Amino acid sequence: MNRSILRVGLLVLVLLVIPALSAHAEVGKPSLTLGRISEKKSDYQIRMLFPKLAWSARPQVARAFNKASRAPVDRAIAEFRQKMAEPSEERPDFVWELRSEWETRHKGTDFISGVLNFGAYLGGPHPSPWLVSLNFDLRHGRALELADIFKPGSPWPERLSAWCVRELKTREMTDPDPGASADPQNFVVWTMAPQGLTILFPPYQVAPYSAGVQEVMVPWSEVADLLRPGSPAAPLAGLRP
Repeated sequence: MNRSILRVGLLVLVLLVIPALSAHAEVGKPSLTLGRISEKKSDYQIRMLFPKLAWSARPQVARAFNKASRAPVDRAIAEFRQKMAEPSEERPDFVWELRSEWETRHKGTDFISGVLNFGAYLGGPHPSPWLVSLNFDLRHGRALELADIFKPGSPWPERLSAWCVRELKTREMTDPDPGASADPQNFVVWTMAPQGLTILFPPYQVAPYSAGVQEVMVPWSEVADLLRPGSPAAPLAGLRP
């Protein structure tokens, strides 16, 4: 009888402890949500979505991420308001619009990678689009430039250019020169995931507006020898520290 009571007591204890441990572990994990800025008047509207990170275990990293993700949004709003404030002979007969949307490409324990898609309508046949990527190293609490994942002095622009030009030439309505040439400024919008490194070319860079954003994924095997050891990209390519 006593053994039966003991077994039941242990079972109850296990059932109580396991959920508590799981809940504690979830609290300690980074959580990504969407922040919002919304403003609507008779002659303009602003609707901005951007990523927000909450991480109770490492609040300083969360603050750094949120500062990095909010910066291009605040800059876009400031430029939009400045443009609206410019003197004009006639009042526009359209509604000015500014928007942004966030797309997560990868969220792991080492890094978060994604893209902010912006659009502004200031008159004309269609909105003006642009892209800003955010690749954030969670281990060191900082946003990454593309050069940060490669060895210093390595020919990564040439390697990426060769792959992208070859791929873009297989598509209709694209002109990869000079928008995909070996200039580092041609590869400022990028994301990374286990499948590979993705380069995003906004409208007009390598194709007309009607063709939309052009994306080229570069397999990690194509650039593995150029990756900086210890960077978040190195493990994705199978490189050991």
